[in-house]
Amino acid sequence: MQDNYPQSLNVLFKKYHYNSNALNNIQKHAQKIIKLNNIILNLLPLALKKECRVANYRKFILILEVSNANKKIQLHYELPILFSKLRNDILPSLSKIKIIINPSLSSKKLQSHSMFYKKI
Repeated sequence: MQDNYPQSLNVLFKKYHYNSNALNNIQKHAQKIIKLNNIILNLLPLALKKECRVANYRKFILILEVSNANKKIQLHYELPILFSKLRNDILPSLSKIKIIINPSLSSKKLQSHSMFYKKI
């Protein structure tokens, strides 16, 4: 069974005994995800940019979130192109792209996230 459930920061800090190195690793991982999100949004068509984001990248698996099933289907059509571009140019170790539906993503909420990503 995979241990892929989100964990709160309190759990992570207790696990690593409030080690500053653990916090540094979390910060680096977050920065990588933000950069990866910006790259992927530039590769996607405009209709998907507003409803998609990178949720995580671990164990050579990229996890993308979309707002509904319709956007998931649209993203599935774009996956071969996206996968080949990412694998050739950015993430040579990428083995799989997983798409998750997250209904809490909407255009208005995601726009505020994308504005945050652009600032960093």
